[in-house]
Amino acid sequence: MSDSLHTPLQLNETKETASQDKTPDDWFRSPTVKTLKRRQLQLGEANDDQFPTWFAHGANAQTVFNRPASSIQDLFAIPKSPSPDSPSSFLSNIHLRDKSTQELKIGSSGVQPTTSKPTTSLLHKLQLEKQSKQTNKRPLVENHSPPASKKVKDSDFNSQEIDEFGDDIPIEDLDALLAITQDRTDAAPQPKVAVSDSPQTFQNNSRSKRYGRFLIMEIHSTIYSLDDTSTQLPEKTLYLLEETDNTEHRVKLRDDWIHSAIVCGDLIHVICPNPREKIIVVDNKQNLLIIHPDTLISSTAVSDSFICVRRAVLRDRIRDTADYNEALVHGEILHKVFQSLIPGGDFLFDRVKAEMRRIVMTSVEELYAIDQSEEKVLLILERYIPGMQSWAATYLTAEPPSHATVVTDRGPSFGHDRHQPVVVGIEKVLDIEEHIWSPMYGIKGMIDVTVQAKVKKGLTTQTLTIPLEIKTGVKSKILAHRAQTILYTLLMHDRYGKVIVCPDPPFEKRVVHFSVFFFSDIDISAAILFYSKTNDVLLIPPLRNEVRGLIIGRNTLAVAFKDNLHLPPMIKNLHTCQRCYSVDACVVHHKSLERGTAQSSGLGQIFEDKTNHLNDHHLEFFRTWEELIRLEEGDIHRLRRDIWTVDSHTKEKSGRCWSHLEFIGKSNHPDDTHQNIYDFQRHRDEVNRAILNHQGDDDDEEVISNVTRLHGHISVGDPIVVSSEADHINLGMGFVTRIRKTILTVSLTRPFRGLPSRQALHFDDKENQTFAGVKDANTRDTTHYRIDKDEIAAGMGLVRNNLLTLFLREEDGGDAKRRRLIVDLEEPRFSATKEHLDHTPHHDLNTDQLRAADQVLNAQDYCLILGMPGTGKTTTIAHIIQSLVKQGKSILLTSYTHTAVDNVLSKVRDSGIDVLRIGNIEKVSPALHDCMPNVDGSSHTVQQLVNLYEKSQVVGTTCLGIGQ
Repeated sequence: MSDSLHTPLQLNETKETASQDKTPDDWFRSPTVKTLKRRQLQLGEANDDQFPTWFAHGANAQTVFNRPASSIQDLFAIPKSPSPDSPSSFLSNIHLRDKSTQELKIGSSGVQPTTSKPTTSLLHKLQLEKQSKQTNKRPLVENHSPPASKKVKDSDFNSQEIDEFGDDIPIEDLDALLAITQDRTDAAPQPKVAVSDSPQTFQNNSRSKRYGRFLIMEIHSTIYSLDDTSTQLPEKTLYLLEETDNTEHRVKLRDDWIHSAIVCGDLIHVICPNPREKIIVVDNKQNLLIIHPDTLISSTAVSDSFICVRRAVLRDRIRDTADYNEALVHGEILHKVFQSLIPGGDFLFDRVKAEMRRIVMTSVEELYAIDQSEEKVLLILERYIPGMQSWAATYLTAEPPSHATVVTDRGPSFGHDRHQPVVVGIEKVLDIEEHIWSPMYGIKGMIDVTVQAKVKKGLTTQTLTIPLEIKTGVKSKILAHRAQTILYTLLMHDRYGKVIVCPDPPFEKRVVHFSVFFFSDIDISAAILFYSKTNDVLLIPPLRNEVRGLIIGRNTLAVAFKDNLHLPPMIKNLHTCQRCYSVDACVVHHKSLERGTAQSSGLGQIFEDKTNHLNDHHLEFFRTWEELIRLEEGDIHRLRRDIWTVDSHTKEKSGRCWSHLEFIGKSNHPDDTHQNIYDFQRHRDEVNRAILNHQGDDDDEEVISNVTRLHGHISVGDPIVVSSEADHINLGMGFVTRIRKTILTVSLTRPFRGLPSRQALHFDDKENQTFAGVKDANTRDTTHYRIDKDEIAAGMGLVRNNLLTLFLREEDGGDAKRRRLIVDLEEPRFSATKEHLDHTPHHDLNTDQLRAADQVLNAQDYCLILGMPGTGKTTTIAHIIQSLVKQGKSILLTSYTHTAVDNVLSKVRDSGIDVLRIGNIEKVSPALHDCMPNVDGSSHTVQQLVNLYEKSQVVGTTCLGIGQ
């Protein structure tokens, strides 16, 4: 048995310390106290009865730091010897019998552990946490044994921890330190509470009260008794540290939550009425647990994951190029028509037809992809106009008529009663395609339409703010659609207020009595699911059981996403798997990363047919590059979560954020022709605060200049996310278009609405939820915003798809030729009949450049040109393109950066060759904007687009744009 597992009661009473001659001032300047201060542990502070004193008189040094502890609460507690019959002794024995718990805990108070596995002291765990904060990585609880070279005296009883950071508290110092500290703590006045001077601090605090953010330090399997019965049931007890103030809490997981896949070091959110409670119970009736909340999972992914988690993970990791088909393109057009017309409410036939034509004309690229003309598409879609008009006349009204009922035979319905049907009317549109990120729930999603609706049942009428989800397909996936819509109520709860969770109605009764579940501002008590082809409207309530099941499903998916070393297991269902759109990726990953076989996959001959062409070298190549992609992807996810985990002032110092900005309005710059271009500047409150707090010789103008000047490492063309300082994440996404000294201009993907604005007149959080709609939005407000540099994580998904394509069969879309050239390193072929570049028009090329150009002209597979910076690679490539164009060939020019593509295209264009530039206009050189398709609106028809594409012999784009 390891020495570290000895009971804490075995103390070395005779050991003398060398600390008796230290003065109090020496103690408080010592690394010991600095270490404790860094951990923000107040010495001698007593807690309530549930949590013993962190430090106490007479606590021995070895008791405090060398004893094994069964939980974080035992870190600084005086060990007590429980009687054999005491409850604590009984629970300790239960802990020791639980093998899964043994690996998570460090020991158990008063009972000898039965395992000989080395354990970790809590001090080392805190050191790991410190290290994680310095490296922005989450802490890991690991088992450490002393190195073989380190000798341990028998009298020390416990293994000495390796001092990785040089700040271990000396054992011989602690006894005297405790006494001195206690005296000082008793005599010293209480320190003042530091209050931030930011005006958003209080708003941040009020929002953060909705949930607690904790780090799991210990996990124990315990038991509890049902109320008023002798029945005992299992539970998991989590010992937690609150992230901001390091206060200690306990969470008890019961019922369905006991199966949550959590380990020490995980970060969790606990959503409950009072997250500051010391003990919180999460069971089927109350509260929610969010695992890995910084991993934002789309609502669509959660709703689709219940059949196969592995498929959802693969779909998230691998992003295929755009796959257009008629149903998808037509459905998207109808979707846009609804979204465009709902705010105005005008569904007259001519108005609908005109709007449909407008949207069709803006979708010529999609029509080009499916090879359909505008007139043909309009002819097909016009038959849906009468249904649109009928729906609008029934539901798009402030006073819902008696026939504006909702479908009640597709699952539970909001307030449904056979004797008093519920009718609904949409009186106002609050937002269109509202994209919400919710770290509170760990989910994200885009709500089709956010509406203000009147829900009427008998004589009772409520005005509610609810999401409207539009489905242009059939109802075959209604369960997934319901799940997606319920998750949207959670997203709106985070953005607008709170969600109300209803108790599930008994089967024989359909009357739902609502009860408040979360404490916040307003209830998001329902969601509308609308099927446009059948005009069916469902009013879906977020029932407690359904919300719990969806969050548990979301947690399962989050654990799978977080474990980027492994994939969830295959479901081994031949009927389901052979029809799955991810089956090709699934079997390749199973054979390469998991070293699976036809038998282990459960697919038999299907597995063999799809993977027999892969040899050991192919599989090793796939594993190597998958690992490299995984490492690069980790940095992207870490940088994105800093948007909500790092305060804006701190992040601005790193150059990746601008803090405390105010929204000015739409840009009036003459070059800004795009409709969603806006200006921001430093908030006036920040300027006033700087002037008031200014001390020194600088005048006010210089102070104002220092505050308003926009510094940083964000450049024009960089992707950004606009959020509020009050933790409303992702109010807008887009790119930086212009950075002036004090004004920042951004181009967003959608109109900027700002924060939800409550209309004060007659507002009621339950009966009259009235907000400013799209027509009521102000151009300027007093909100403090932050703008963060974003990371385009989708790029890694495309890289993974390109890697996967190398290893698929050709009939499954694989690229056998490039697999031979890139993976098998087959030697590239060159033409036996040598072609040479005409030197006359290329007199500015030197001998090496001409030789390189000649080699390219003779290449049948590929040719690599290597050159140091400044050796003329760009000029050489431009001349090669000119020669290939003269031979009647079409050329795709691609590079990792926009600048590299634009530099070559500019030289080619200057030679008189028509070029086509594909990409985001904000990141393309202005000199090439007129080479982009349909930027000036000249390509109004599919035929005009065909002419543009076919006459362009040179097309340029970045590597991420090759799927256009």
